[in-house]
Amino acid sequence: MSQRGEDGALPSYPSMADEEEVTTCICRSIVFCLRSMDAVGRRPWVTASQLRSRWQQLCKRVLQYRKYGTNLGVTNMGALMSKFWFMMFPAKEYKIVVVGLDNAGKTTTLYKLHLGEVVTTHPTVGSNVEELVYKNIRFEVWDLGGQDRLRTSWATYYRGTHAVIVVIDSTDRDRISIMKEELMRLLPNEDLQNAVILVFANKQDLKDAMTAAEITDALSLHSIKNHDWHIQPCSALTGDGLYDGLGWIAQRVTGKATS
Repeated sequence: MSQRGEDGALPSYPSMADEEEVTTCICRSIVFCLRSMDAVGRRPWVTASQLRSRWQQLCKRVLQYRKYGTNLGVTNMGALMSKFWFMMFPAKEYKIVVVGLDNAGKTTTLYKLHLGEVVTTHPTVGSNVEELVYKNIRFEVWDLGGQDRLRTSWATYYRGTHAVIVVIDSTDRDRISIMKEELMRLLPNEDLQNAVILVFANKQDLKDAMTAAEITDALSLHSIKNHDWHIQPCSALTGDGLYDGLGWIAQRVTGKATS
């Protein structure tokens, strides 16, 4: 039975007014998370490596709370425990693989979405991976190298994929047929049987860019019958169209409209 104070009210969690109380709350929250490790069994998408990563993040947050206290916007034990819980056991992540020929703008697209800015990029050797959060939906995004010798390894990244982003250089008319061949090669892969396909018609800011309709015809997108697909005109440099495309993926993989 809960104990009541002299005024009959249930005691509230202590406010985090000083460093000692902050530290106490942090310790209690860590114990709470550790005692709840069986949640991993109920959330099988949280792997051991991800859990270690979350733990490292948690330790960093502990140091922040010790230093800054209530300046981080957490004013009671319940809120702190909630923040730590979702840090340790996050909502399900959806996996996206980003493919396309070299110089299509795949990495620029990824980091424009991830950082909101254009970064200097070099040809991707192997892959880059980043976590994106869009309207409270978490995406694990794999950017795969597009050089000829690397495209044969794309399939090794497909397992568990929910969406494929195909980035097209809309000015590269000479190689659009090559990308069509690569697209038709990946579509039958059994690891992608439930994946949706988003085509980013990139570099629309350039005057000689093919239109979305031209690219649709060149890739024979209307022949795709076993996957949901969508083509989105965009510019990775300006960001135009990128979030429209990501929003389409979010709606398709979650089955919920995003607002």
